[in-house]
Amino acid sequence: MPEVNCLGHMENILSVKEYRHLAEDPNAPYELCATAPEAKALVKDLLTEVTAAFSSRLVHVGGD
Repeated sequence: MPEVNCLGHMENILSVKEYRHLAEDPNAPYELCATAPEAKALVKDLLTEVTAAFSSRLVHVGGD
């Protein structure tokens, strides 16, 4: 079952300049700012890509 981190543990994405503005703290890009307007779209895109890549009906949504 694939896992998609949706709030914390997102340093691989949030450390990229293009997404750093979505970090809760841009100086420590570890946690997604859940109130950022583009945050929901980013998580939706991640889930869409993962579900397309795996045959599992289930996805672990890491919410910490």
